[in-house]
Amino acid sequence: PKLAHLDLSDNCLHNTDRRTVIFRALAECTSLTHLNLAANGKVGVMEEFSAAVANVVIKLKNLKHLDLSRNSIGFLGTALLAPVLQCCTALQQLDYKQNNVRDRREHLGSMVAHSKSLTHLDLSSDVLAPSFFRLVSVSKSLKTLILRRQTMNLSGVEGWAANLLDCVSLVHLDLTSAGLSTKGAEQLAAALGNCKASLHLLDLSENRIHDKGVQAISAVLAQGQCRCLTDLNLSYNDISMDEETAASVGLGVSKCTTLLRLNLVGNRFEGHEPASMKLLARGLGASGISLLELGGTFFTAEGVKHLAEALPGCRKLVKLDLFGSLQTVGG
Repeated sequence: PKLAHLDLSDNCLHNTDRRTVIFRALAECTSLTHLNLAANGKVGVMEEFSAAVANVVIKLKNLKHLDLSRNSIGFLGTALLAPVLQCCTALQQLDYKQNNVRDRREHLGSMVAHSKSLTHLDLSSDVLAPSFFRLVSVSKSLKTLILRRQTMNLSGVEGWAANLLDCVSLVHLDLTSAGLSTKGAEQLAAALGNCKASLHLLDLSENRIHDKGVQAISAVLAQGQCRCLTDLNLSYNDISMDEETAASVGLGVSKCTTLLRLNLVGNRFEGHEPASMKLLARGLGASGISLLELGGTFFTAEGVKHLAEALPGCRKLVKLDLFGSLQTVGG
């Protein structure tokens, strides 16, 4: 009767007999707050599985965290589950990644829009309809949205960025490896300049953003339009950090007084250095950055010198990551 956390992941619950026995007992565990049902689905039986999950979940009045990842639930399963999840008034975190949603009828988006308790949603490795972004914009509770490894081209979805950043409660947006190009970064920058969200963390790592996209984002930072942003991750993109980009980033971080962490790991600065490092270091020296990550950016001894000269001005800096960046220095 006091059971709060239960992990039933990877247990072949698509098997009807096994599922019936376990779910009958599960429905009596009204004290449950965390339930993991990940990796139990099987293509071809997901409507039956989803209906069974819905029948159990609606009885768990204290459920706060539900993991349904990697179940291949699909569109029809989602149509069965979404209305029930919307009625779970205690549900705060839903992990729904790798479920092949393709939500054309807006079931999932409607659930997010109308839920009064949901604060965390992970929809990584899926394809979402444009209508999903519009519906998310009206949510009043969603704080964390994780859209990693999206298989759709976000840049081609009209208004995706503006809709996401119209969600007033959103503080953490993770777009890691979401296929964002420079155009996508420019769309996001335009939305950041007019957003209603109080965004604290923006993760754009492992995309295809070039210098022009970074310049667009940096310009918004420089204009003071991201008043709450504390963490910006641009690692593993295609940023060469030419002089124009370095000056833009430097100005952006110096003007964005809330920014505490900047991650540029894995962007090779070779070819534009040391002049670009001098411009970047100038901005960093006037910033409030406490965590600076430059691993794998490959800059020269003169670039290191410019960075070192700027460090005394980084009064809040407590961690500096230069892993693998100084290989050309020769010791």
